[in-house]
Amino acid sequence: MIVLRRCCMYQSLAFVTGIILAIMISVNGDLSSYYGVFPATIIIHLVGTIFSLIFTLKRYGWIKLIVFKPAWLYLGGAIGVFTVVFNNLAFSKLSVTSIIALALFGQTITALMFDYFGLLGMKKIPFKNTSLLGLSFSLFGIWQLIDTSVSGAILAVLYAITSGVTVVLSRSVNTQLSEKIGAMQGALVNHVVGLIVSILILFFVNVEIVPFTLNNPLMYFGGVLGVIVVYLSNIVVPKVSSFNLTVLSFVGQVLMGLALDLILTQTYSVPTLKAALIIATGILLTMLTEKVSIKRTNKI
Repeated sequence: MIVLRRCCMYQSLAFVTGIILAIMISVNGDLSSYYGVFPATIIIHLVGTIFSLIFTLKRYGWIKLIVFKPAWLYLGGAIGVFTVVFNNLAFSKLSVTSIIALALFGQTITALMFDYFGLLGMKKIPFKNTSLLGLSFSLFGIWQLIDTSVSGAILAVLYAITSGVTVVLSRSVNTQLSEKIGAMQGALVNHVVGLIVSILILFFVNVEIVPFTLNNPLMYFGGVLGVIVVYLSNIVVPKVSSFNLTVLSFVGQVLMGLALDLILTQTYSVPTLKAALIIATGILLTMLTEKVSIKRTNKI
C-alpha cells in the first residue's frame, strides 16, 4: 500500500511538472516575442541562475564545488539550450500542433530506449505488457496532432523529433548530477551551463538589441519556473519510468496550455484536446492495470 501511495505521489509530481512547463512556455513566449529568441534565452537562464543560487545559499548556506566525472554530467543545461534551438528551427515550417506531436514522438521513443537499456546510468525498466496500452494510446494521440504541414518539410520534421530526444537526454543527465549534488544544486548547474552556452551562441547569430522594459514584469519569471521544472524532474526521474514521465508531463502540459488559451484568448485547439484526452486515457488505464498487477503480486 505504501509503495502504491509513493508511486502515485511521484506520478502526480510528473503531471504537475507538465502544468508548470505549460505556464513557463507561455511566459517565455512573451519574453521571446519582445527580445528575440536568443537574447530571451540568456535572460531566462540568467534569472534561473540567480534564483537557484539564492535558494541554494539560503537553504544550505554553501554550494558543493566538487567536480564529478564523467564530464557529460554537466551537459544537461547545454542540451536544454539546443531543445529551444531545434523547436525554433521547426517553427518556421510546421504548425504548433505538429511540432508538439513530433516532439512527443521523439520523447516517447527515446524514453522507451532509456528505460529498456538503462542508458546514461539510468535504472533499467523492462517493457511490461501493461505499457503496451499506454504506448498504443500515446501513438494514436500523436497521430491526431499531425497535420498537412509535415509534408515536404522533412528537415523541419527531423528538428521537431530531435527536440523531443534532447528533452529526455537533458533531464536524464541532470538527474545523474543531482543524485551527487542535490536536486536544487543540479538545477543551478543546469542554468549556469545553459547561460554560458546561450551567450556563446549569441556571438554566431544576428540579433536586434531592444531596450529593457518592465511593462510586463511577469515575463521575466520564466527562469524561476524553469528551475522548479528541473528541480521536480530531478526528484521524479529516478522514481518514475522515463516513458510514464514523458506522457504524464505531456498531458499536464497540454491541459494547462488549453486552460491558458481559454483564459487568454477564449479559444482552444480541438485536435490538441482530443489528443490529450486519448493519451490521458491510455496512461490512466496503464496505471490502473499496474496497480491491479501489484496488488495481485502482493497477495501471492
